[in-house]
Amino acid sequence: MIATPNPASSGCARFGRHWLHWDPPRHLRLYGRRSLVAQLESAGFSPRRVFSSAASAHFAHAASWLIERDGVLPGIDVAALPVRARAAGLGFWVREYLAARRRDCGEEWVAIAEKPAP
Repeated sequence: MIATPNPASSGCARFGRHWLHWDPPRHLRLYGRRSLVAQLESAGFSPRRVFSSAASAHFAHAASWLIERDGVLPGIDVAALPVRARAAGLGFWVREYLAARRRDCGEEWVAIAEKPAP
């Protein structure tokens, strides 16, 4: 199983260059569904299920909001955010969760794959 940021997410669309997952040096390359499947197959894995997940949307929203506001993300304590920002993050998570059930706009790709036995 692998999870990786989704550049087609609602968070990326909302925050653009301030999106949390443009996170060098940790994320040097981000993948779409087809390129992630191609990478798995080229490594000898057989993808069983690939889907987008909104599981981290609340955190991604809060962190991206701080980056947009402050220009940096020195650390994050979601509980210390203004109530308005926490409520906006919760609303964002609900919208992304519901939308990700119909289209691939969740914050991350999740791929479940296996390597065939030799």
